[in-house]
Amino acid sequence: MKIFFLTIILTTGLFSQSNGEDILLETVGALSAQGIYLTYSSIGTIADGYAGGTYDSDVADPIITELITLSQNAKDQLTLLLTSGILSTEDISYVAHLITGYNYLQSEAKAFSQFINTGDDKYIHEYEKYRLQAWDLISELFGLE
Repeated sequence: MKIFFLTIILTTGLFSQSNGEDILLETVGALSAQGIYLTYSSIGTIADGYAGGTYDSDVADPIITELITLSQNAKDQLTLLLTSGILSTEDISYVAHLITGYNYLQSEAKAFSQFINTGDDKYIHEYEKYRLQAWDLISELFGLE
C-alpha cells in the first residue's frame, strides 16, 4: 500500500506542462510507473514460480518472452515520447530513467530465459545483477531509498 501512495504522489507532479497536455502527460507518468513496477514484479513472480516448481519451462519461458516483448514496446513508445519535443527537462529525465529501467528488466528477463533453456547457473547470477539494478532504479524513481 505504501508503494501505491508513493506512486500517486510521485506521478501527479512528474509532468508539469502549462497547456492541455497536462492530463495526458500525467496519465503517461502514472501508467509508466505502474508498468515498470508490475513488469519487475511479474518477472520475479515467474522466476519464483519456476524455482519452486509451480511453473515448468513450458509455462515460464513463454511468459518471460512476452514480458521481454512488452518491455520493448514500452521502451519504443517512451523513446518516441522522449524525442517528441513536448517534455520539460524534468520530464525528459524521468522518461530516460524509465527507458534505462526497462533495459535492466529486459536483461533480467533474458538472463532468466537463458537459465530456463540451458540450466547454466551463470545466468542466475546475471539475472540477479539486473534484478538488483532494476530495483535500485525503481526505488530511486519512487523515492524509496
